[in-house]
Amino acid sequence: MILGLMSSNEILIKNINYYVSKDITQIVCGCETLIDNEVIRYANSNNIELKVFPLDKTMSEIQAHNLRNESISDYANEFTIFWDGKDNYTKDLIDMCKLKGKKVFVVQVILPKNIPRSF
Repeated sequence: MILGLMSSNEILIKNINYYVSKDITQIVCGCETLIDNEVIRYANSNNIELKVFPLDKTMSEIQAHNLRNESISDYANEFTIFWDGKDNYTKDLIDMCKLKGKKVFVVQVILPKNIPRSF
């Protein structure tokens, strides 16, 4: 089973294993967001095959996102998508996957307004 793990731009999830079932043989993601870095690390450290779909930088932003969303929605069997409720490209991917009859699990993420910069 191929799982697409996608997110809006500023979301970081540390407990990715919670969202990956045992029958997942491959994970797909982009390579632009915070969660993409965690997904790549997770797949590599758990010996899960990984396919990364980068944005095509030779196209306009809209064209690049549309092309990648189309490619990913065709490629993966099911999706876990972390969405802040605002990012239109993520919403487009959710809608595209649903139209194609893909299983989509949307995790609604609420970002804090003021994130302290010192930890």
